[in-house]
Amino acid sequence: KRNFGALKMQPVKPGQKLRHSPHRKTTRKPSEVPLNSGEGVRAAYYVEDDPASYSSLKQHIHQIDLLFPEWIHIVTPDGSLTSYSLDNRPFAVVDASGVHGVDHEQRVARTIADAHEDTEIFPLVNNYDPVTGMFQPSVGDFLTNPASRAHFLQQMDRFLAANPNYLGISLDFEEIPDKAQSGYMALL
Repeated sequence: KRNFGALKMQPVKPGQKLRHSPHRKTTRKPSEVPLNSGEGVRAAYYVEDDPASYSSLKQHIHQIDLLFPEWIHIVTPDGSLTSYSLDNRPFAVVDASGVHGVDHEQRVARTIADAHEDTEIFPLVNNYDPVTGMFQPSVGDFLTNPASRAHFLQQMDRFLAANPNYLGISLDFEEIPDKAQSGYMALL
C-alpha cells in the first residue's frame, strides 16, 4: 500500500494567475462543471467545532475545489439563521444591526488565500444544534410554515448579498418529518 499525501504545488508569485488543480481537466470554475461530465471536482465538508477538521482543511486545501463549511443552523421554528461562536455560544447571523460573519477569525478565508487556491465556498445550512449535539425536530415546524420559510429566504438573501465570495448554500436538513416534506420542496 502507498501512503497518500497532499499534492505539491508551486508557490504563486505576486500578480501571477492561479492555476487550476492538477486533478482538473479544465480551468472552469468547479461550480460551473456539469455533473457527470468526466471533469474531476473534489468537495469537502468543514466543521468548526472539531479541531481535526481545521487541521485536515489546511493539510488538504490544494485538493479541494468546493468547500461546504458547517456555519449556519436553523434551530428555531421561525427560520432565523443561527451560527455558533468557537466556544459554542449561539448568535444571530442576520439581525437589526446587519449581517454577522460566520468564518470565525477568517480561518477558512485565510487558509484558502495563504494556499493561493480558488476554492469555492458554499456555506452548509442544517438543523443541527452543536450545544445539544442533536438535529432539531423543530425543522418540521419551520418547513411547514410559509412565513418562516419566507423569513429564512429573506435572511439568506441578505447574508449572501453581504458575502459575495459565497456562491450559494448547501442544505442539510435531517430528520424531516413526513408532514414537512411538501414544505421542504416548497423551500427548494
